[in-house]
Amino acid sequence: MVDALQMFNARMTSYSNVRFNFIGTGIKAFLIFFIYPILTLLTAYTTVPFLSRANQKFIINNYRLGTAEFHFDSSVGPFYIAFLISLAWIVVVGGLSITITGFNFLEFAHAMENLEHDPTGAMSLIGMFYLLFFVALMPAAMIYFAMIRNIVFNATTLTGGHRFNSTVSPGMLLWLALSNFVVVLCTVGLMIPWAQVRMSKYLAENTALIPAGSLDDFIGTQQSETSAFGDAFTDLESIDVGLPI
Repeated sequence: MVDALQMFNARMTSYSNVRFNFIGTGIKAFLIFFIYPILTLLTAYTTVPFLSRANQKFIINNYRLGTAEFHFDSSVGPFYIAFLISLAWIVVVGGLSITITGFNFLEFAHAMENLEHDPTGAMSLIGMFYLLFFVALMPAAMIYFAMIRNIVFNATTLTGGHRFNSTVSPGMLLWLALSNFVVVLCTVGLMIPWAQVRMSKYLAENTALIPAGSLDDFIGTQQSETSAFGDAFTDLESIDVGLPI
């Protein structure tokens, strides 16, 4: 399912009339997206960085632009740095927040079970829970996402030596997520498209391609190679249609 979705999205996307492609296999996708998460659970999530790197490596290394290959190569060290920084935020900020507010997870669970009998007390605990979420968990998630995105883009290359760069800031990403959430909430969901465009615009503005040479020559090569492959395949199958590659 995952590899089929990636393949569909890739083949429906093109750059200068050169289509993307995805060649990942179902067996490998099953291992990475179903078996590996189970193994990560068995290690009490201490191997999340290995899982993140495996996911990114599988997806990126199986993408193609015409016949050009994407290649991701990074050690697990930077992934662990992002993981530990995010975890440190949760422990330090979350711990301080729990100490200051006196929040108790057992009391919260008990209040949720007896919501009908003590709605006032339950609502108070729910409010504190959401406060902890926005103060500790959500910033940690934005820190991890931003750092991983930068790591992945900066460690990815395309055939010909073309490189990528990402300069996403965790702080700015958190501000966009929080402000988008508030606007969407206040407009009862009507501003969801605006929020999505706003986030996509920021990510695009902080993403760059660093070419190793002429992009015109690169695209011209890919157009000729994919055209030649499509013609050869058509002749082989004796079908007079072009391939969507």
